[in-house]
Amino acid sequence: MANISDEFGVFLDQFRAQTNDNLQRMTELHNKLSDLAGQYTDVRRDLERERVAGRHAQEHAETLEKRLKDVEESVLRSAFVLVLVDADADAYLFDEKYYTGDAAEGGERAAMDLRSSVRHYVQSIDPSLASLPVMAKAFASGEGLAHLLAKVGIAKAGDSQRVLLRFTCGFSQADDMFDFVLVGKGKDRADHKLIGK
Repeated sequence: MANISDEFGVFLDQFRAQTNDNLQRMTELHNKLSDLAGQYTDVRRDLERERVAGRHAQEHAETLEKRLKDVEESVLRSAFVLVLVDADADAYLFDEKYYTGDAAEGGERAAMDLRSSVRHYVQSIDPSLASLPVMAKAFASGEGLAHLLAKVGIAKAGDSQRVLLRFTCGFSQADDMFDFVLVGKGKDRADHKLIGK
């Protein structure tokens, strides 16, 4: 019987050694699994942070894009071509044909021709700007220009003020953005208006 007892003791020692070895391996596996689980949790949190940051960055980019588009549209809505004309006693500026017949109609034709010429010029420089509205402001000494109209024979001396007034009314009424401003008499009054003095 001692033999069986010895054999069982040997078996038990082997079993204990094997069990301890298995427990040690299981403990090592548990530790590795815990480390992997911690790493997985960290990576998952990092990924979630990146996802949130990416979403915020995308939302911010979309907001900035919309703001830029709004600003561009606002600029386009409020943009225009400005033409400032020194019409002070320059008869060559508005051809005689605009003063003959009904001067008001001539002023309107002069405004339309000016607008057409400006559009054509802008189109030649940058076609994308050709659709912008044209604003024209012509400044002249009423007395000086009326005197010139009479002097060159476009209007009679007693009628030149009326012809000029009709012309300026037609020019100004041709387009909401066109004005012919009579600045009164005096040297360089139109120039002062043009440069803002």
